Amino acid sequence: MAFIKLGDGSQIVVEENSLIVLETNNERLVVNLSLGDLNVKGESDTLDIKVNNETIRSQKSDLQLGIDEKKKTRIFVKKGEATLLD
Repeated sequence: MAFIKLGDGSQIVVEENSLIVLETNNERLVVNLSLGDLNVKGESDTLDIKVNNETIRSQKSDLQLGIDEKKKTRIFVKKGEATLLD
């Protein structure tokens, strides 16, 4: 398990056997989840998460996301709001 703490206080927890890529895009942090499980405890409204070519915008929310070997996606919003972008 790996913990990532962002400057705005948001936390990203990457579970074992997960693959992510962090990048920036127009002042936004983008977390690309390719495999495994990810938990986001957000204070940020500038965080996007890409899963299976879809982008989820976290809006100060707590999220659980996962993707398995068959590319089946799980998304659970525990608190706050998340938007699926076109």
